[in-house]
Amino acid sequence: MHIWVLVANASEATLYETKSLYKGPLTILKQLSYKESRQKGEDLISDRFGNYHEKNSPGSAFERTDPKKIEREKFAISLAEVLKKGHAQHHYEQLIIVAGAHFYGLLKQHLPKISNLIHLNKEYIGLSEKELFSKLTTLLP
Repeated sequence: MHIWVLVANASEATLYETKSLYKGPLTILKQLSYKESRQKGEDLISDRFGNYHEKNSPGSAFERTDPKKIEREKFAISLAEVLKKGHAQHHYEQLIIVAGAHFYGLLKQHLPKISNLIHLNKEYIGLSEKELFSKLTTLLP
């Protein structure tokens, strides 16, 4: 059985594979980074005033969308595409996503229903494979 473990936040992610969470090892399949998620909001936009709509119409007045939110969503979509492709090609039977609740929510919106999905609400970006493996074995049943 192949297990994929995605450890992610809004600006970086590492995708691992293992055949067993209790025997290991974790092997890095992909490391992804999205520098736009780390930029300041004003550096991401060119139109400081947002979109204008007529008063008393749907979405009236100046409507601002947080540019950082848009970039986080783009990164979540790109990660979801990697996971969907792996699922469709039967590269894994179980998926473990280790991410904070907010980013996991963004990611899950773009994933198909995966029956063997486990979410751990943790921030483990930056841990070595050995440290991550140790944490996972103590958290998972």
